[in-house]
Amino acid sequence: PKSWTIQRSQSKSQTERFAHAFDGNLQWETGSDKIWRNVATVGVNGRLSGTNRSWSATGKAHSAINVFSGKVTEALRDSNLVLAPTYLTESVAWNLYVMDQLSLFENRMILSAGVAWAGESLDRDYGPTGIRKDTIKNIDKILASKSGGPVPTLGALFQVLPAVAVYGSYATSYSLAAGDAEDRNGKSGEFDPSTGVNLEGGAKFDLDRSSATISVFHVSQKDVLVQSAATELNVKGNRYYTQSDDEGRESFGVELEVSVNPLRGWNASLAGAWIDAQVKSSMDAVANGSPVDKTPEWSATLHSRYAFADGPLEGVGASATVNWQTERWMSTKSAAAPDPIVMPWTTKVDLGLFYQITPELEIAANVENVFDEIVVESGTTGSSLVMGSPRNLTLRMGYVF
Repeated sequence: PKSWTIQRSQSKSQTERFAHAFDGNLQWETGSDKIWRNVATVGVNGRLSGTNRSWSATGKAHSAINVFSGKVTEALRDSNLVLAPTYLTESVAWNLYVMDQLSLFENRMILSAGVAWAGESLDRDYGPTGIRKDTIKNIDKILASKSGGPVPTLGALFQVLPAVAVYGSYATSYSLAAGDAEDRNGKSGEFDPSTGVNLEGGAKFDLDRSSATISVFHVSQKDVLVQSAATELNVKGNRYYTQSDDEGRESFGVELEVSVNPLRGWNASLAGAWIDAQVKSSMDAVANGSPVDKTPEWSATLHSRYAFADGPLEGVGASATVNWQTERWMSTKSAAAPDPIVMPWTTKVDLGLFYQITPELEIAANVENVFDEIVVESGTTGSSLVMGSPRNLTLRMGYVF
């Protein structure tokens, strides 16, 4: 402690996963566009996923390193790890939903409503490990089937003028808690789903050569699981989770999107957002009021595309995209981790060149991340960062039959 020195260990793992998705829906329409029209939808979707084989091993801690100076007490060494089998998993997740959309006054007013219900079933195979499943504590609660809902959604859009429309929406969501998450008493399967509410309102403008949309939104998440500090352990000696009603995350923001067509064949658009997202927690004074992870306060995207419509360069075109965002925290600040990694602001530029040789044949070249900007997509520690693409060139040829 306070030596800025940590031990390192070698670990290896190998996992073979599988995933199958299914999606189906039934939709029918009634009414007439001139008076009223109704579109109703009933659907189901889901996935079957898990592991076919899984092995892992971790060596003993050694080779202490100072995280600031980089000095080590001894060199890293190969632990000659022998992978041991771990249990296999299988999960089935499903979602049932019903949606309805009603159009009135020659589509000047559109009302929509929907409701969904989802669930998940889990299973584990301890056969490869030689461990009997019935000897695992809380296995019934860990593998208990979970469901949550109903999840309602509402929306309305009204065309005030031929070029102006206003809209509003209300949506809810939930996330099922992991079955093996332990509470202070070491029990699993005791947590409720985390729930969310999204409110949004805005206006849409559609002129001859331009359009714009401005929206204001408020998003809140409640019953979010909060992990204890590294030194706070439950009766089993493990870090545990707590859950508090009406606490989690809350954000307020404004989005603006503008699209223009200054000339024939030229389209340009700008989309930007400001988001104030904070953590709400009475159980963690460090986390309370801190920014939400992976959420930049400011972000914007500028895109421009031009193609010659006639003349000797007919079919030739170019595009440019600039993505910009301010700094963001890669994990939530908390008493357990009061100093998370902060990623600096980034500006990424992509360029493209294309040639529509015939209506069926097109060739294109795209350069992503022209200035080779270092972009971190996700990650919570220096050893688990997922980096964005470096500068790369893609050549493509497409033919439509």
